[in-house]
Amino acid sequence: MTGGGRVTGTAAATGTSADDKTDVAAGWVQKAGRGGLVLAICAATGILGLVRLGAKGLWHDEAFSEAMARLDLPTLWAAITGGEAFSGLYYMLLHFWLRWRTARAGCGFRP
Repeated sequence: MTGGGRVTGTAAATGTSADDKTDVAAGWVQKAGRGGLVLAICAATGILGLVRLGAKGLWHDEAFSEAMARLDLPTLWAAITGGEAFSGLYYMLLHFWLRWRTARAGCGFRP
């Protein structure tokens, strides 16, 4: 800006002042800083996930399904008819699949 309030140069062509350009540049720097933080969090999460990649873990529903399937047949049938009827067929199939798989491995089946 020159004396008399007249805007010159690039600022005159775009209708912005030098202060406006500084504010925009500062905004980009702040956004880049937040983006860097998000990127660092994502990278840390990915690294932690890779560290535990080979670990065998069960989610709550998987653990419950396995516990149900490992029950002996009379107890499993009582549980299915007594309140777990929604997934009864799944538990029965899983019961026999686990029995077959552990017998195949030579471990025997332990209810």
